[in-house]
Amino acid sequence: ASKNNQKASVDTCSKIEDKNNCNSKPFCSYNESVAEGDKKCQFNETKAKGNNVPIAKTQNGGAETTKEKCKTEHEKICK
Repeated sequence: ASKNNQKASVDTCSKIEDKNNCNSKPFCSYNESVAEGDKKCQFNETKAKGNNVPIAKTQNGGAETTKEKCKTEHEKICK
C-alpha cells in the first residue's frame, strides 16, 4: 500500500463527525478524550491492521543482515 492510501484514510476519518459512523469504518476510531474543536474521528492504524486495511509500510531498502544470509545453504562460510 502506498502512503497516499493511508493519507486518504486519515482524511476520510477526519471528515467524519458522527461517532457511530466513525467507529463503523474499519480504519477509524472515535476519540472522545481530545479537546473540543479537535478532530474526534481519527485514523487508527491498529484497527486498520486488524481489519486487513492496506497500510503504507516503512521500507529498510531490502538490507539483509549477516544472520539472515547465514540461514542459507552457505551457512558453513558464515561460521
